[in-house]
Amino acid sequence: YWSISDYLADTTALYSTILSHSKRPKGFRMLVYSGDADGVCATIGTQHWIYKVKGAEVVSLFQYWNYHDSHYGEQQAGFLTQFNNLFSFATVHHAGHEVPAYQPQRALELFKRYL
Repeated sequence: YWSISDYLADTTALYSTILSHSKRPKGFRMLVYSGDADGVCATIGTQHWIYKVKGAEVVSLFQYWNYHDSHYGEQQAGFLTQFNNLFSFATVHHAGHEVPAYQPQRALELFKRYL
């Protein structure tokens, strides 16, 4: 159970705090991802708050990221935007709210690349 105020809470400042914290571990990176068919947290909503993160400056915008599909070969998996302060935002094509449930191969590839 959660209150409606939690549902409507803006957490952008939390991400700004994490990314600018003086005790952030060396080598810290963060990945935010969104399925482009997500009807719960649509990609446009994620983009709305992610570009408001304090200190976030785009280094590369909407670069394709590909993966090798076991049936169809090389496929475009989504787009990747990288920011200056060690975080990235990726979209996953044809994925809903629970990306690994909708696109397991793409989700695994994204996770492996992040690691």
